[in-house]
Amino acid sequence: MTSGPTSSTKVTEADSPIESSECESIAVSRVEPTAEPQPEWNVAIQLWGAAWDFHQYGLGACFGLIGLVALVTLLKLLKFNRGARQKRVSLVVLSQIVSFGFSRCVFLCLDAYNSKQNVPFAVLNIIWGMGQPCLIAAFMLIFLVLRNALVMKTRFQNWYTPRNIALITIPYFLFVFSSETVVSFFPTYKALLLVCQIIGAVLHLSLAVFYCYIAVLIRQEMHLVRQRSGQTTVRGRRSFAKFKRCIGAALGGFSIGIMHVYSMVSMNRVFSGTKHVDAWPWFAFQTSMRCLEIGMSVLLYVTGIQKSAVVSRVRVDAAPMMHPQAHAKVAWNSQPKDT
Repeated sequence: MTSGPTSSTKVTEADSPIESSECESIAVSRVEPTAEPQPEWNVAIQLWGAAWDFHQYGLGACFGLIGLVALVTLLKLLKFNRGARQKRVSLVVLSQIVSFGFSRCVFLCLDAYNSKQNVPFAVLNIIWGMGQPCLIAAFMLIFLVLRNALVMKTRFQNWYTPRNIALITIPYFLFVFSSETVVSFFPTYKALLLVCQIIGAVLHLSLAVFYCYIAVLIRQEMHLVRQRSGQTTVRGRRSFAKFKRCIGAALGGFSIGIMHVYSMVSMNRVFSGTKHVDAWPWFAFQTSMRCLEIGMSVLLYVTGIQKSAVVSRVRVDAAPMMHPQAHAKVAWNSQPKDT
């Protein structure tokens, strides 16, 4: 009679190492492909409850909506402004937002962070890698557009060639996408992920500083306009709108850059050897990052669709701003002379 429970106990004891080893192998398989520590999904998902559903499907739907709106605007630009040279920057920025929005939407709604393990992590990591560099590339391109429009003025029309745009957007995209792909298939190459984190933090913080510089230039332009006219003009209101967008971009860049630094030193230390992180801090970090990305996507979309109108006015109303003496000379020569 005692043999039954004893044997069952022995079987349980014999099976328990196998089960524990299987659980450990599953945990390792969840951690190793990302090269970053993750929460214990079974416990964390129950702990988060409806907040996790909002993170997956609510934020995923927001990204999808942004991508859809950007796609519709992109198609309209292609249809009604075909061949317009000044539309190139807007087309590139919108295409980056489309790629970013749809890739984030698919990633979150399909199998967020490989929490369900319904999709091979290599596939998810490629989807993530497709969108990862798009936001920073659009962020960088719009900065250069604003900077060149304010500094180069009349020469700006010759700047935004396909070659210059490609030099800005393609190298970083290829590096991040290839790094994410390599790490997804070879998780031991964690140094690539760390390099991507460092580059992302440096770029966001640097661009935030540069956007502050652009905001200062726009502020000076607004002051000159106010001194000339003595009242708020349409041009002054446009400059103030650009000023607000630059401040928003700077704040967003600083926030994302600081979050990247926090991720490297605390949350997602790739060389720490930690397999799991606390559920709520990880959830708060990821949700904050996704919300910042949504906000930056909306800001870049609004800025991108207005670039064409701003660029088309550069020759007309910006050049006299930087050359008041030349403007005065033209006005003097245009006056009728006494014979």
